[in-house]
Amino acid sequence: MISLETERQIRREWALRAERMHPASKPNPFHPDYGLPQPYRELILRTAEQTDPATAAKTHNVGVSTIYRWRAIMRDA
Repeated sequence: MISLETERQIRREWALRAERMHPASKPNPFHPDYGLPQPYRELILRTAEQTDPATAAKTHNVGVSTIYRWRAIMRDA
């Protein structure tokens, strides 16, 4: 897992990227042509563990089914 400072750095980096891609809209850390980096996936999964998958999905703008799929992949790995 990653440290709290690394989580913060990842969030800042993705927020800056989103702001550059969509300056007038709500920050969106996802680019349609690229996947998410592994540390960001771990952050989302940790949020899902602390709250629930639906809240984590809404917070990080991913699908609930994506969180369940990532959980299964991590469990089987």
